[in-house]
Amino acid sequence: MNAPDFDAAAAFVAANARVLDQRRLERLFGGGGAGPVRDAVAAYRNDDGGFGHALEPDCRAPGSQPAAAEMALRIMNEADAWDGAMVKGACDWLASVAPAEGGAAFVEPTLAGWPHAPWWVPEEGHPASLIATGLITGTLHARGASHPWLDRATEVMWTRIGALTEPGGYEMFGVLGFLQHVPDRDRARAAFGRTGPLILERNLVALDPEAPGEVHTPLDFAPEPDSLARSLFDDATIKAHLDHLAQAQRDDGGWTFNWPAWSPAAERDWRGFLTVDNLRILRANGRWLPTSRTAADQRHTSRNTNGGGLVDYAARKVSRASLYTVASVWAMTLAVRGTARESAVSPTSSPRSIRRIKRPSWKTSNCPAAIA
Repeated sequence: MNAPDFDAAAAFVAANARVLDQRRLERLFGGGGAGPVRDAVAAYRNDDGGFGHALEPDCRAPGSQPAAAEMALRIMNEADAWDGAMVKGACDWLASVAPAEGGAAFVEPTLAGWPHAPWWVPEEGHPASLIATGLITGTLHARGASHPWLDRATEVMWTRIGALTEPGGYEMFGVLGFLQHVPDRDRARAAFGRTGPLILERNLVALDPEAPGEVHTPLDFAPEPDSLARSLFDDATIKAHLDHLAQAQRDDGGWTFNWPAWSPAAERDWRGFLTVDNLRILRANGRWLPTSRTAADQRHTSRNTNGGGLVDYAARKVSRASLYTVASVWAMTLAVRGTARESAVSPTSSPRSIRRIKRPSWKTSNCPAAIA
């Protein structure tokens, strides 16, 4: 069974990721509190109740955007750091900029003049986006939230799904996010029975784990065992993609993605976010059953062939430290012994796969400015 090198991933996050993703790692895997995650999310909040400031890494604008609101809600949900006041503020903001039909647009024009990915282009007519509306409503329904914006957005989703015949891959992320959590389960199952098979019929998914380029994998559509779309794929296919995901951890300990990296800052932020997310997905699928890392007196042995004395000494010095402290120790350790570590790698050993792995992002294949 392929499993990730958690210590290397923690070191990568400590050395490269945003404070937000460091707090996510600490919360999800180290027994950290919910408050620091909530506070880290709040740092991206605007006075209008929305979120911006590159919370979604592909838009570096300070102004509020639906994608940033989606990411804020998603992170608070996964970390069980739900904050009612922040959620209400986000829904109030979404209502204030909603398209005429309801829901949320893909991009708001407030990004004009600020750095952003080339596929972040406001759509003509300001229509509701299946991606934005679906993912946001899905998270709100997962939490049992209530708000007038959510009521209208839910109707938008039902209407759009009912007429859906030729979706793109990213649009299906929104559809699946909505159907996974909307309260009317009978209607959701019926809608999935009609739309779910389109993922295979329209070749929106790459069944080969080694498929090159910007492709969507079964784990993109069905990341967890209880995902609605998991029923579309057999066990052997899921196993192969979980193997590939674990093996795609890079030598620096992190994961990367397979869509265009347009900005060094965005690339770094995405890699930190996805490294935590991929650890979460692998654990949810039984690929890694973590032992307690809340105490640093559990000695690191996986990379102890060179400079091990420094690792053991550092672990003893921070006895009962938090997981993040352990990660920080590893970051310093790897820096000190970098040369020795490189020389320890056999020239005939197989390097980790460096195929870039993607989790659902906000790039839309239908955008005329998208990079092929």
